[in-house]
Amino acid sequence: MIKAYIVLAHKNGEQVYRMLKRLDDNQSFFFLHIDKNSSLEEFKHVVNTFTKKIKLLKRVAIEWGGFGLVQATIHAMQEIKKHPLLFEWIILLSGQDYPIKPNNFINQFLKSTSYEAFFEYTLIPNYPRWSPRGGLYRVDKYYFGSQPAFKIAAKFVNFFAGMFPVIRRSVMRKSKPYAGSQWWIMNANTMNFVLDYIEKKPEYTAFHKFTFAADEVFFHSIILNSDILKDKVENNNKRFYIWPDTSKAHPELLEEKDLDTIKNSDALFARKFDLEHDPHILDFVDKNCIDQDYQNVSLDKTQIFIKEVSING
Repeated sequence: MIKAYIVLAHKNGEQVYRMLKRLDDNQSFFFLHIDKNSSLEEFKHVVNTFTKKIKLLKRVAIEWGGFGLVQATIHAMQEIKKHPLLFEWIILLSGQDYPIKPNNFINQFLKSTSYEAFFEYTLIPNYPRWSPRGGLYRVDKYYFGSQPAFKIAAKFVNFFAGMFPVIRRSVMRKSKPYAGSQWWIMNANTMNFVLDYIEKKPEYTAFHKFTFAADEVFFHSIILNSDILKDKVENNNKRFYIWPDTSKAHPELLEEKDLDTIKNSDALFARKFDLEHDPHILDFVDKNCIDQDYQNVSLDKTQIFIKEVSING
């Protein structure tokens, strides 16, 4: 079973290297996006080590809350689709994620599941989760960026949109808006459905360029509005994280004190880790959560094929 990992990274190149080293089971290929605002030099070790198992993606400048994360993910999916390897599963990871199960466990889970995608999602509005208005501002208000000038412009446009229907945001009125965690797992069939959808409906992508945190809405709303796929999605993205206050922009950084909870989780991956914050946490995860040597994997014909495919196909 061949897996494609999309990795969106912006810092801690050696931490990304360590994650890929753990995930490298000779059945995986990595599509790495490095934030255009970050230094490529920091990731030199990653790219040079995994030369034949990694594709460095077209770089996009990432701004929190902006459309860049969606654009980088779409680029990765397009590269996966045209790659000579036929990937069965696609897994979206942050550079600050890390596996908390062995590779053979992850592979067996994906082989045996009856689901075609794993998302964490909820229908908007969800008043207990998001304030104000249960998150409706994501789909009925314009968002231009976090800089002061962009915020002022958005307030101006949203004010006049209330008076002039012609400039109101209306595309999502044709479907139900869903939102949730950015990070997901999907099979190739689901990925191809998403790519076909955005190719046939460019207005959908154009609409979400002005959506706040579009990465938490864009893919969810496509898939959960599909009569073909909606019943094949488990409402669980197989990620462990600690986020007691969702009004904060990010989950808490995981530390040694969280190890027992991590170990008892049924998730496949956890986030977020930062070796600058806790330099030993991944050592503890390796020892306590990952109980098999990743390198003791016998090569089958599929694995040998992967090793022979170059970075450019």
